[in-house]
Amino acid sequence: MLRVLAVRHGQTNWNLTGRNQGHADIPLDETGKQQAADLAKALSHERFAAIYCSPMQRVLQTVEAIARNANCEPIIDSRLIERNYGSWEGLTQSEAHSNDPERFDAYHADPTILSPPNGETGIDVFCRAGYFAADILKSHHEGTILVMSHGGTISSLIAVAIGASPATANAFRIRNCSVTEIRFLPNGRRRLVRFDDVSHLAESPIDAYSGLQPTGK
Repeated sequence: MLRVLAVRHGQTNWNLTGRNQGHADIPLDETGKQQAADLAKALSHERFAAIYCSPMQRVLQTVEAIARNANCEPIIDSRLIERNYGSWEGLTQSEAHSNDPERFDAYHADPTILSPPNGETGIDVFCRAGYFAADILKSHHEGTILVMSHGGTISSLIAVAIGASPATANAFRIRNCSVTEIRFLPNGRRRLVRFDDVSHLAESPIDAYSGLQPTGK
């Protein structure tokens, strides 16, 4: 059996203030650093066959202690980067709406097939997650894999794993430093056995929902 633990990075100041991050390379804030420490403690008993992560520093900071404890060098994979929000990166929901209300309302109504200006659609992210998942399943058949990424990308990865559509990813909300566990059984079946688990954190993280980012930040 193959276990995949999909984990979102710790909190950043832009998470706290509701700013759209996307490809902006924002570091963890002090709360995020504590969340990363809590997460590393919770995962200290795990023996990872591999650790895959996004190249963003908020992800690399979160995974650092986990990788050190596991004596496992993270493999950086650009397919795990967050959705590209183009011209809306760095903006709050209200700011993005004020800049282009017609485009914003249309996107917000269907983020699966529409994109922010110069950004990605939900289908784009779903395809990235799908190609990544396919490669993982070719390379690993048993053990435990850690995938450290972002809310929107993890949502798409979950949708891929359970055989759902790109639109399904919009239903998921992933909180900072939460753990989602997916098991791939030898008979080909897949099971979502843990979702958005933050029980290991000393304090509850902020709500992952944002009107600007239907699949997380």
